[in-house]
Amino acid sequence: MRSRKAPKLSLIFDEEKRRDYLTGFRKRKLQRKKKAREAAEARLAEEIKAIKTKYKEAARARLAGMKMPDFGDADLDTVRSREEQVIGDHSVIFEQIDISNSHYFVGKNEVSAPHPDCLSASDEFRPPMSLKAALKMNPKKSSKRRLTKKKQHKTGKSGHKRKRS
Repeated sequence: MRSRKAPKLSLIFDEEKRRDYLTGFRKRKLQRKKKAREAAEARLAEEIKAIKTKYKEAARARLAGMKMPDFGDADLDTVRSREEQVIGDHSVIFEQIDISNSHYFVGKNEVSAPHPDCLSASDEFRPPMSLKAALKMNPKKSSKRRLTKKKQHKTGKSGHKRKRS
């Protein structure tokens, strides 16, 4: 008995789409590179933003921990003389003060290093790189440097370098 042959299947390609597929490898590769570069730049921008916010939070924490002295008139009894002058339509008051008696402003010139146990949490935070370095960072360049072999000079039988002519 003879077996029946199945009808042949013929595929018809759209020549324009076939040509685009076969010649589009480079274009698709460039698109992938561009997408990866944009993603790296977005990650870098996120890291820079995070570093900036950490700096701001640390500065706010330091400011919150500071206690500013209260500068009331009752606290500062250091006015030596008071003089009022009228200049045109304005009256100006000149006061001479003596701050040497005030404990708010003048002290001995001593260098004191903070004790290591007294460091606050904001002093301990130091980002791995400065903000300026992070802003200058180029995502295209590799952070690892490639090692290159040094050129070896050709030597003759005597072991000395030959001069090129």
